[in-house]
Amino acid sequence: MQLLFIILASIGIIKADTLKVVTTIPELAEIAKAIGKKDIKAESLLSGSEDPHFLEASPYFISKVSNADVFCQVGLELEIGWAPKVIQKSANKKIQPGAQGFCDASTYVTALDIPERPSDRSMGDVHKKGNPHYNLSPDQLIKASEKILEVLIAYNPKNSSLYTKNQIEFKNRMLELKQKIQDKLNQHNLKVIQYHKEFNYFFNSYSIKHQGSIEELPGVPPSSSRIAKVALKAKQQGIDLAVGSHYTPEKHLNKFSEISGISSIKLPALVNLNQNQYNTIEKLQHYITDQIINKAKGK
Repeated sequence: MQLLFIILASIGIIKADTLKVVTTIPELAEIAKAIGKKDIKAESLLSGSEDPHFLEASPYFISKVSNADVFCQVGLELEIGWAPKVIQKSANKKIQPGAQGFCDASTYVTALDIPERPSDRSMGDVHKKGNPHYNLSPDQLIKASEKILEVLIAYNPKNSSLYTKNQIEFKNRMLELKQKIQDKLNQHNLKVIQYHKEFNYFFNSYSIKHQGSIEELPGVPPSSSRIAKVALKAKQQGIDLAVGSHYTPEKHLNKFSEISGISSIKLPALVNLNQNQYNTIEKLQHYITDQIINKAKGK
């Protein structure tokens, strides 16, 4: 990998002083590119099809991170099962926690679902610092961009004004996106339930009424009795749609729909670099919105 970078630099495809940024998810790489533009080379470890909760510290990840100038994670314990191992095994001093090249994009994020009391494993996969799926909120992505801007300026202070200008452009992109999505949703009065709380930030951003989750404990498959109880309650509440992510177990959503008579849908919870329909932040937001509206109306 290092040899390839040297070759590309020598023929002018990549500048020799280009900052190498590695992120955990595609959204963070997109933000870094928006701020740094030609000054950086940003890539994501995940393509967007994976479940970011449950991954291994693979040799591929370690190799990528070992050559990075900056490593940027979602934070809020989303990657706690694998990212710390990747960082440690990379032996890259520049991106260790506390080093100049370590970036926790959640630093300025306003987290949802922070536990009100101390949590342990008996409570499921509870994130002590709050819900980490803020990538579905334009407002919180703006806050994530503030931390990424801070880290990039620390590396290249001479480009501070340019990076700041680019970050403002990204902020305006997100504000425009939010308004477009809100305009779509204002035409509908939707009420939804989700399997796991991946979409809380999205629903909160656009004031979509959401009634909890089908899971009783986060990350723990619900029992048949739990699904039946939630399904009957959702029917009484007039829920329009049950929403799960691409890695939500199909059988649980189907059972919920069978009992409640409420349609269900599986949606991407991350930008997916291999899917043209939602391979950018804007495309993902519009895709989720259109799918929810169409499925809810189709009932």
